[in-house]
Amino acid sequence: MLLTASARTLRRNLAVATLGVLALALPAGISASGVSAPLRQIDLSRAHGAQTEASIAVDPSDPKVLLAASQDGYACALRIYSSDDAGRSWRSTAFSTPGAELTRRDPAWRGHLCAGNEWVGVDATGGQYVAFVAGDVALSPRGYTLFVASRQSDRTRWRTAAQVDPSKAGLDDKPMLLVDTSPSSPHRGRLYVAWSRSVNSEVRTVLLAHSDDGGGSWSMPEQIGEGWGVHLALARDGVLFASWWGSDGYLAVNRSTDGGDHFGSPRRFLSLLRYYGFGVAFIPAMRREVVHPNPALDADRSNGRYGGRVYAASSVPGPHGREISVTAFTPKLGRLLTRQIALPHARRARDEFNPALAVDQSSGTVWLCFYLTGASAQRALATYSCTTSRDGGSRWGAIRAVATVPSNEAQAGGFRTPSGVDNEYASYEGLAVQDGVAHPVWTDTRNLRRLREEIYSTRVTP
Repeated sequence: MLLTASARTLRRNLAVATLGVLALALPAGISASGVSAPLRQIDLSRAHGAQTEASIAVDPSDPKVLLAASQDGYACALRIYSSDDAGRSWRSTAFSTPGAELTRRDPAWRGHLCAGNEWVGVDATGGQYVAFVAGDVALSPRGYTLFVASRQSDRTRWRTAAQVDPSKAGLDDKPMLLVDTSPSSPHRGRLYVAWSRSVNSEVRTVLLAHSDDGGGSWSMPEQIGEGWGVHLALARDGVLFASWWGSDGYLAVNRSTDGGDHFGSPRRFLSLLRYYGFGVAFIPAMRREVVHPNPALDADRSNGRYGGRVYAASSVPGPHGREISVTAFTPKLGRLLTRQIALPHARRARDEFNPALAVDQSSGTVWLCFYLTGASAQRALATYSCTTSRDGGSRWGAIRAVATVPSNEAQAGGFRTPSGVDNEYASYEGLAVQDGVAHPVWTDTRNLRRLREEIYSTRVTP
């Protein structure tokens, strides 16, 4: 049937409004398989104050059970989110951290972030874990130290959090926790936590420790590199991968074949020095907190054609703004390909940042979610969006918004502490995928005037 131009426009607009998604044109060579329309978006936090840096995990023994967390608006606490119906509804609770003592002991800490950088994990028996840093001057003169708390299930109470490295000297930052749940791994059940430690203003070491007793005790930390923003992934056979961005201006990757006890030499695989230095920059959508090139990492543990591949995604400098770059590796970290998830109208500046990446282990489909701004001169509106690859990262489907309302941290009302600190979207978001269903979690400003920044989630299928 032939349509007039106005009729075609009306039909297209009605279709977009009905789906509640935004489809974006893609460069030549990228497929248009896309992501389906999301179900309703849910405000997980529903709490006053800035909720940022969300992470999420699926229970491998029961895909209906989800665990998520975020840092809670400079309140010296985290927020824990639990779902037992595959993300259709959530419970939100405050999680008191050792940093809460700071506001009682030292009034100078009031109004500052004294707990955060949390990351969650779930083991093969349903045990749940959260790693975080908290300010505690009694344990660390520098103010922040790394803890891991655990509980037996989503219906039990959290045990007292354990300090990972009691002998430490330095400032702990940006931890990432991972649980080995692979039946074919010799280290099944082992917990890993990796983080950065600032020894001084110039040096940040990347450290890793592991626990075989559910987080009760930890190995001596192993230094695996220098830099920040470390992320972990595991292969089917228990090989452990780590990636971070280094102080030399490159992304690096490394691996351990003995359960994290020893690592090889780090391999640089992507320069961040193009266009401006070290991959860290302010953008119109993030004017007061820099965008970081933290790599998101995962490995394909499926039995599919691309099983064994390792994927790293990062927001890197491009000729017309930030763009997401994805690199695929062999199991021995040989680089296979690098793809920029860039839009075709490159002459119009646009920014992509805070990527989260996860492999659906039932199929090998790679999911990638990130903030995407418009191409207007302001570039302040950022919409959390997702895309997928079914061929090992070579081609990516249509980018589609999973947030039906764009966020805007440039508007009046963005959260600031009394000391003027404002971390806006902060440095990462979360994504978990299992059995064909993706669960992205992100910082959202649609309730900015009433609740400040909130954590939203939805369910998406390819």
